[in-house]
Amino acid sequence: MIEKLKNFKKIEIILVVLLAILFFVSRANIINYGLPFFQQEDEGAFLKSTLSFIGFISGFRSELNDPVVAPFINLLLTLTFLFFNEFILNSLSLTEINQKIYNDPSILIIYGRYISLTITTLCIFLLYLIFKKFKINFLIYFPLLISIAFSIFNLPISLVNGKNSYYLFFFLLQLYFLIKYYFKSEKFNKNSYLLFSILASLAWGINYWSSIVSIYGVLILHYKKFKFKNFKYLFYFTFVFIIFGFLPNLLGQEIFIDFFKIGNDVNDFSIVYFFENMVEKILFSFQIVLNTERLIVVYFLLFIFYLFKNFRNKNIIVLLSILFIEPILIIALAAQVTPELRYFSGIICLIFILSAL
Repeated sequence: MIEKLKNFKKIEIILVVLLAILFFVSRANIINYGLPFFQQEDEGAFLKSTLSFIGFISGFRSELNDPVVAPFINLLLTLTFLFFNEFILNSLSLTEINQKIYNDPSILIIYGRYISLTITTLCIFLLYLIFKKFKINFLIYFPLLISIAFSIFNLPISLVNGKNSYYLFFFLLQLYFLIKYYFKSEKFNKNSYLLFSILASLAWGINYWSSIVSIYGVLILHYKKFKFKNFKYLFYFTFVFIIFGFLPNLLGQEIFIDFFKIGNDVNDFSIVYFFENMVEKILFSFQIVLNTERLIVVYFLLFIFYLFKNFRNKNIIVLLSILFIEPILIIALAAQVTPELRYFSGIICLIFILSAL
């Protein structure tokens, strides 16, 4: 019996790996769409943010259009791809690589797309680990993994040189550790606060709203284990987050201020218009999610049905369901942001996870 279980676990892992490979190959076949003549506006803006870190070397001067973490990680990965593919495999000198990029700058876009595709592929494994943490049956989670992998919400993430693949990865990574420590609260200690503060700092440097997972998670886990004691751990988390998350993305740039800017002229502000616009954006966000994944209807029906029943995972389902609305509310409050499908990849994955539960 034990041997059969081990063999079945091996089969599970093999199928998940094959799914990830199929996802990567199918996307890679169309990854060069539009290039070298067509690029998305966001791709160009993200590339400028990426190159802004090496302006002192390249001579390319550009303002940072995004929070710092995603462009910086993207720069490191792009340079790594360039080194292995152009320097090692193609045996080009640094001068030849520089000239090749100068003649065709879209090369950096294609590398960025491959990076986004690689990170999105890793998200499939993160989802697999989350499903396993919940001990969800293979016959339930594997069809959902297939649906997630080839859902339309994955297209503007896996095939675009941008920060949204990083957002999805860190959203799921934070969610994984939240679930892990929720079920093993005895392992939640001072080092765990440090871990969540680092994850929150990294997530804040990608998309401001994605850090809510760690902030919300720490509050839940702290209350679950300590109730209203040991507040020093929360100050410890907050201090590290401010130093490594908030300040680096605030100093020397106005991105955060512009994100929540109400308008160009304070005298033009209308509280009625503000709330009307907020409600409109909330409804539009729900419409985007609903039109992308009808599973949200199944999730809400299951949620209402099981809300009045007692079962093992009820508390964690209710707690995680609150995370569903947080990015929608933040985007609705940010006057400079229009709801788009790519912003909701994390909560769409959350819907799949909760529906499986």
